[in-house]
Amino acid sequence: MSSIFHSLNLHMKDTDNNNNNVNTTTTITFQSIFRISYIRGLIFNHLNGGGGGGGEGGDENNKQSFKKGRDIIGLALLGMITQYAMPWNFIKHYINSQQVLLKRRRDIVISIYCIHPNATLDTLKHLIEWSQDFTPLQHSHCYLDLLVDIAEYGHRDILEFLITQYYPTHLSLGDPRDMADIAAINGHLSTLQFIDSLPREEDQPRYYKEIMQTVAEYGHLNVLEYLHSQDEHCTSRAMHNAATFGHFDVVKFLHDNKAEGCLEITMNQVASNGYFEILKVTIINTSSFSFDYCFLHDNRSEGCTKNAMDWASEFGHFEIVKFLHLNRTEGCSTHAMDNAARNGHFEILEWLHVNRSEGCTVDAMDHSFNLKILEFLHLNRTEGCTKNAMDHASMLDLQMVSFLYKNRTEGCTLDAIEYAIDNNNLDILKFLHENRIVKKKYPSNLINRIVSNNGELEMIEYVHTQLKSSCTSLAVNNAAKLGRLDIIQYLDKHFKTSSKIWSITTMDFAGQYGHLDIITYLNQHRTEGATYRAMDMAAKYGHREIVEFLHYNRTEGCTTSAMGYAAQNGGLQIVEFLYNNRTEGCSLDVLKPNTYLPVYCQVLDYLLPKYPLLFCKENISKEILKHLKKGYFEAMDWFDRNII
Repeated sequence: MSSIFHSLNLHMKDTDNNNNNVNTTTTITFQSIFRISYIRGLIFNHLNGGGGGGGEGGDENNKQSFKKGRDIIGLALLGMITQYAMPWNFIKHYINSQQVLLKRRRDIVISIYCIHPNATLDTLKHLIEWSQDFTPLQHSHCYLDLLVDIAEYGHRDILEFLITQYYPTHLSLGDPRDMADIAAINGHLSTLQFIDSLPREEDQPRYYKEIMQTVAEYGHLNVLEYLHSQDEHCTSRAMHNAATFGHFDVVKFLHDNKAEGCLEITMNQVASNGYFEILKVTIINTSSFSFDYCFLHDNRSEGCTKNAMDWASEFGHFEIVKFLHLNRTEGCSTHAMDNAARNGHFEILEWLHVNRSEGCTVDAMDHSFNLKILEFLHLNRTEGCTKNAMDHASMLDLQMVSFLYKNRTEGCTLDAIEYAIDNNNLDILKFLHENRIVKKKYPSNLINRIVSNNGELEMIEYVHTQLKSSCTSLAVNNAAKLGRLDIIQYLDKHFKTSSKIWSITTMDFAGQYGHLDIITYLNQHRTEGATYRAMDMAAKYGHREIVEFLHYNRTEGCTTSAMGYAAQNGGLQIVEFLYNNRTEGCSLDVLKPNTYLPVYCQVLDYLLPKYPLLFCKENISKEILKHLKKGYFEAMDWFDRNII
C-alpha cells in the first residue's frame, strides 16, 4: 500500500507546483483523490493483489496468493470453514448435508473452526445446528487442547458456550492454569477473568508461578494490573523481560508497584535492543524534546556491565552508546569497535575511535561491512588484519578486495575462491585468479560447489576453462534435481566420456523431481539409462507425463511401488495409466494414504475389483492402523466397508 501513498504524494506535489495562486486553499477529500484515474487504478490493483511491481508481489514467483469465492468453495474437507472461517451467510449456500460427511470428520471441522482467529459464536451455533450430533474433540492429532487453543485467540464467548454446553459430559477442564496462562500471555483479559471463575481443585494455585514474568515480556499492562490486583507475585525477571522487549509502561508499573526489581544484565539488554525510551524519560521544553534522565540509571541500582555499550555499538544504537559513555563508568571492550565495523555502523566506529581508548582487534578489519569502514581502519588504526579480511571481502565487494590487494600484504586463503563462488561473485573470482592472489592449488571439484548453489553457467564456464576445475557425479545429479538443463548440456559437451560424472542415477533424479526436459535430453544424448526408480519416483510425486514418457521410451520399467505410491497420494490418472499399460501390479503402499482428499477413496474403488486379494485383513498391519488414526477417517470407513 505504501506505493499508493508514494504515488499520491507525487501527484499532490505536482499539483502544488502547477498551482500559481498562492492564496488558494485546497481541500483534499477521499472523493477528490478517488476521481484521479491513476490513483484509483493503483488502489484496485493493490486490492486485487497486483502489487504494482517491485517488492513482494512484483515477482511472479513471489506473488501473494488470493483465493476467490469459487476457489474457497472447492477446498477439500470444508476448507471454507477450517482454513478461512467463512461466516455462516456464506457457508450455508454451499455446505453439504451432514450425511455426506462422517461424524468424526464433522466433529473435526467444527472443532478446528473454534480455534480459528476469525471464528464467531454465531457461525459456531449454526454449524452445530447443521451437525446436531456434534461432539467437541478436545485432544486430537489436529491440536493439543481445544480449550487452551480457544483461550489463545481470546474467544471468550465460544469458550463460555462450549463449557456451558459440553462440560463435564464431553469436555474436561483439565488444569485451568493452562488456559489462564495462554490467555494472559496473549493479552485477553476478559477471557482470563472468565477462566478465573471456573471450578478448580481445592488449594490449586490460580496461575503458574512464572505468569507475571511472561505477561510482562509480552507487554500486556492491563493483564499485569489485573494479576497484581489478585496479589500475584513475580520475580526480577518480570521487569527484566519487560525492559528487554521495550515495554516502558510495564517497566514503570513494576517499578512503582513491585519490589522485586530487575537484573544487572537488564540495562545491557535494553542497550542492545535500542529501547532508549526505557533508558530515558523525555520532557517537553519550549523549543524541543530533551533527555532529562535515564530511567533505569536513576531509578534502579542494578547497574550494567561492559556488554551494554558493546551491544549498543553492535546493533547501531548511537544515542545509547553516547549516553552510556557520559553517564556510566562500566565502559566497553574491543568488541564495541569490532562489531560496529562488522555491522556497518561507521558513525559509531568513528566516535569510539575518537572518544574511547579500548580500541579494536584484527576482527574489525577482517569483518568490515563495507569499503568506507575498511579504508578508515586501515588509515586510522594500527591493529591491521589477517588473511580473513580478503576472504570475507570476497563475499561482498570487488572494491574491497581490490583495496586490500593494493594496500595490504596479508593476502587470502582458498576460502576466498569458495566464498566468491558461493555468492556468485564472478568479477571477484576473476580478480583473485588473474592477479594470482591465491598461492595454493585450487580444489579440483569447484564445479560441484557451483551447481550445489544453483550458480550461473557463466561461473561454471570460467572455473572450467580458466581454473581447470572438473566435477563428479554430484554436479550432474544436483543439476538434474534443480532442473538445470543448461548445466547438463554443458557438462555433456565438455565431459562426455567421464565415467566419474555420468551414471544411471541422473535420470532417476530427474524423474523424481519432475524435469521432463532433462529426461528427454538424457534419453537422446546419453547411454547410461536409468533404473526402475525413475518411474517409481515420478509416479509417487505425481509426474504423470514423465511416467508416460518413461513407459513409451525406456525399458527399465517400474515396480509395484509405482502404482502403490501413486495410489496413496490419490494419483488416480497415474494409477489408471499404470494398470492399463503395465503388468507389475500394485504394492501394499496403497493401504497407507498420504492425502485426506476424497480422491484417495476413488482410487481404492478403482483398484478393489482389480486386485481384491490386496484388500484383505491380513494386509492391514498395526502400523497401517496406527497411520489411519491420524485423521484418515474416510479411508478407515472405506476399509470397514470393503476389507474382506
